[in-house]
Amino acid sequence: MPLGHQLFPVALCYLNGNQLQLLGSDNLFKLKYDWQKHIMKTKKILYNSIGFTLIEIMIAMIISIICLGAAFMFLTRQQTQLAMQEEVGVAQQTLRVINNILESELRMVAFDPPDPVTGNGLGAGITAVNNTASISYTRNGQGSTPGGILNNYTFSINAANQLIRTLNGNVQIISDDVEAICFAYAIDADGNGIIDRYLDNLAAPFQTEHIIWAIDTNNDNILDANIDSNNDGTIDVRDLGAAGVLPNGIIAGAPITAFANGGNTVYATVPLTAIQGIRIWTLVRTSKGEDQYPNTTTYTVGNQVITPVTDVFPLGHPLAGALNTFNDNLHMRVASKIVTCENLTKL
Repeated sequence: MPLGHQLFPVALCYLNGNQLQLLGSDNLFKLKYDWQKHIMKTKKILYNSIGFTLIEIMIAMIISIICLGAAFMFLTRQQTQLAMQEEVGVAQQTLRVINNILESELRMVAFDPPDPVTGNGLGAGITAVNNTASISYTRNGQGSTPGGILNNYTFSINAANQLIRTLNGNVQIISDDVEAICFAYAIDADGNGIIDRYLDNLAAPFQTEHIIWAIDTNNDNILDANIDSNNDGTIDVRDLGAAGVLPNGIIAGAPITAFANGGNTVYATVPLTAIQGIRIWTLVRTSKGEDQYPNTTTYTVGNQVITPVTDVFPLGHPLAGALNTFNDNLHMRVASKIVTCENLTKL
């Protein structure tokens, strides 16, 4: 057979890595089949259905928005609580400052050094105790004139819930956000130099003597009642005598009954000159309220029982007796302090 008519095996080459491979005719079909598989695999990668549909994307967005909203609400709530904690901290600090100021001032009640020439004082002392929400007194200012100058002081709360001090007619603001205040007085009704006490109503042998904290209930500047109405030795909401929850009102008090030498002596009235010491109750509040916080706590401020969510304006306020809705969401703190007057018999 001529050379030109000889059959030669078909030879193809392809790259295998970095080597050129030669294929015989018997492997041609395999190469074609492998190449087709490669093309189909490539098409599958390019055109497969793996991924997110529009509905899936929208659902993911909604879930993300809900999560972000919840996180925002949580952070907002935490921020609000932090701000309210700061408000409560300020109220507590205000309470301490007020008590320190009142103690410092009232300690000098009746300060009245004798005149170096005449040997007489100016008659300083407590001059008014109306409605228990204020106190007025005089003290010697030791001025340049012989015998000094008698200064007139009054502590009370104004319509803006500010504790004010009035000195010789000049008003000075001591503190804001004072909800209520009460002054009561230890007494020596018989003038024997001993603070009068009363015997509580506990069964023997558990009975105990307690200091009488006397108040003026009818604004005549004469002490006529002991705040502890039920004689249990504690001044609290039970002295109000009202049934039910969330109480508010004024404690009427009990007759002033002094216990001494195994017996009781009842005093219908006691003059201001018998006062030997002062007890102060102060209720302060935050300047801002907290949403969804109804203050249902009951506070006893001397003879005043206050539950903010259902209370009325306290004694001494121009709107006393009217429903007070302003303080319903305010946090409050109360404290009591006994002041020993240096110029009176010590407690």
